[in-house]
Formats: sequence, structure tokens, C-alpha cells
Amino acid sequence: MVHVDPSETCNSFLETALLQADRDHYAGVHETLIRQLAWVRDIPGSATTSPFPSTPYPESAHPYADATDNTQTHTIPGASSLRVVFDPLTRLAHTANTNHDQLYVQDGTGASIPGSPFGGESLQGRTVTVPGDSVRFRLVSAAADRHAAAGYRIASIRAANPANQPPVAAFAPSRASGFAPLRVIFDATASTDPDGTIVVYELDLDDGSETIFLDPAHPVADIVYLSNRRSYFLQTTVLHPTLTVTDDHGNRTSTQLAIRIDPYDMPGDFTALGTGCQTSLGQPLAVEARQVPAVGAPYRLWLGRAPAGAPVLFLTGFSNTTWNGVPLPFSLGVLGAPTCWLLVSTDIVSSTLANPQGEALFTMQIPNNAALRDLHLFHQFAVFDPPANNLGLAFSSAIDVQIGDL
Repeated sequence: MVHVDPSETCNSFLETALLQADRDHYAGVHETLIRQLAWVRDIPGSATTSPFPSTPYPESAHPYADATDNTQTHTIPGASSLRVVFDPLTRLAHTANTNHDQLYVQDGTGASIPGSPFGGESLQGRTVTVPGDSVRFRLVSAAADRHAAAGYRIASIRAANPANQPPVAAFAPSRASGFAPLRVIFDATASTDPDGTIVVYELDLDDGSETIFLDPAHPVADIVYLSNRRSYFLQTTVLHPTLTVTDDHGNRTSTQLAIRIDPYDMPGDFTALGTGCQTSLGQPLAVEARQVPAVGAPYRLWLGRAPAGAPVLFLTGFSNTTWNGVPLPFSLGVLGAPTCWLLVSTDIVSSTLANPQGEALFTMQIPNNAALRDLHLFHQFAVFDPPANNLGLAFSSAIDVQIGDL
């Protein structure tokens, strides 16, 4: 419990306390939203088939078996070197153990190219160059592997051609701005390759999430920008999603867009909670909220029907369900106040005296910090009134305050 002088309504303690309490709220917001994708990749270890049509290039089983040691070769006679583009479905069991589930990429003599052997997702959508006119793919997996993954798949193998023209990356959003959470459909069908075919489409959303590989037959992604970076809900954010396309000769081109995400508008609100118990005057305390609660502005709560001059406690909590492990509401009958309830956690307590009319007014100044938007505070009054019950306290009903915008 923290005691705060009522005149010090705007202070660093309050702001720190409010921000600390707000963390759990935003974690809940994140869990209620899901990202929507136009294409979901195969799950590692599943027996599902590739969404792409078959290719004339070497390919492992999906998933590959334990104790595998298989070599496949592809040759283009007369080529001085080959450009190999791996399909985004290429995925091996990932481990730091170099003897576990590896793909060796070798030239026609059996010599491995730099970086070989490969594991995990290191070849996903990647282009490698192999000297000579032949390339070998040797997949080796452990004898007792419970993590067999999708295997490898080749999008294209072409003779390296310095004169090959790069592809043209182009994509358009269904909308370039809006309020969070923001749904955007990215359409990359305008991308072209003047002398070949685009075999890999990679979309980086610029939001910290993993790269999305689009289906070349339908390069469209339907996504929702979420609040995994909380600024989406707190301030205007401009993101720069990037599309990278790779053609069948391994050439890559990228282009970028700008997407503006504005924070949602949210009005403040008050909600009454529970009931109060009677004072020695024979009636319950009256509570009323005044002014809309908003970031950077004050709001006031009024108390009436208290005994004249009685000491008044103003209770502020971050919860109406628990306080220091005690479930709320908590009946105060066990303490001698049979019709009174503690309805809020008493995290911040202020005090004053009721005026001769039995009234008191408390002001809460909300700091001008956007992170406090949508925060809930819970308020309740307690009045010293010895004749009312054996506890000597009368409690009001409570108010749930939701902080909003001006």
C-alpha cells in the first residue's frame, strides 16, 4: 500500500505505477489477435505435400527418413557454372551437431561448395553457385532422428549467364494507412522477369516477424499488423515492407513500400461496480465520476452522504479481482462490517476530510503518456464512521475508470 498526499496527484510515482500495471493488459491484447497469411508453409515433420507443382530437379522425400544417405545429381552439359535456387520449403532438422541431418552441395567432382554442409533453414529460398556443369546433393540424416523435417527442394537450376536480365519486383497494398490493428493484402502479381521466371517471392513486413515466402502461382499475402511492437497502438508508426523476388537464374531484386499505422481512437469511460454499505446516517455513501478520464488530463470523483467532517480515504487500485492474493470483492463482515465490501486493490491511498455537507472531491491527474491509454483504474471510498459498525468504517461502491483520449 502506498500513501499519497492528495495535492500531489501528478507525480513520477503514479506514472511508473500505471505503466507497470499496464503491461499485463497489453499482453492480453496481443493474445486476442492473430496474423492472417495467404499461404501457410508445410509443418516440419508432416506428410503434407508441396503446394507447388513438380519440378525436373532433384528433390528429397517430404519428410525424409531417418538414417538417410542419398545423393542426386543434375547436369547441364557445357555450363561453366550452375546457379541453384532452393525452394522456400527446403528445411532440415536444426542442430549444432554437424553430424546430424545435413545437406552437402557439391560440384561434379564431389568437392563441397563454401558453406556446405547446410542444416536447418539456411537454404530456404537461397541461391548458390556451383562450379562446373554438374551439381550433387547429398542428404545425410541421423539414425535415430525424431526431428526429420521437410527436406530439400529445388526451384531452378540454370547455367550461369552474365547477360541474364534481373527480375522486376513490384507489389501493391490493399491500403497504405489505417488504424491498428491494420489488415493489409499485399499483391505481388505485377512482378515480372523479362527473360525467365520468378521462382521465389520473399516478403519482409518490417515488424520483427519472420520473412513470408509467397506461392509463386499466387503471390498474395493477407496479413494483420499486430501490437507485438506496442507503438502500433500508442503512436503513429510508418513501416517499410520489402518484397524480394528471385528468378530462375538466381538473380534477385527488391522493392519497398511505406505503410502508415495510426493508433486507434478510444474514449474514456466510467463503470459502477458493486454496492456500498450504510453509514451511521442510515444511507449508503454516494459516488459520482466527473469529467471523462483521458491521457494528459484530470478527472474527478465526488463523494456524498458522509458524516460531516469525517476522515475519508480514497482507494485506488489496479485490480478489482485480487489484492495481495486475496480474492475481490472481499466481505468485511469478518472484521465487523457485515454489509460492507472491499471492491478494489488498495495500491494507492489518499486522504482528506469531508466538508460540512458530507462531501469530498478527489482529483486524479493522468500523465501525458500515450502508454496509459486503455488502462483501467479502480476507485472506492472508505469513511471513518465508528457508529456505523464494529469496524468503524463505511465503504462506498466502486468505479472502474478506463483511460482514453481527449
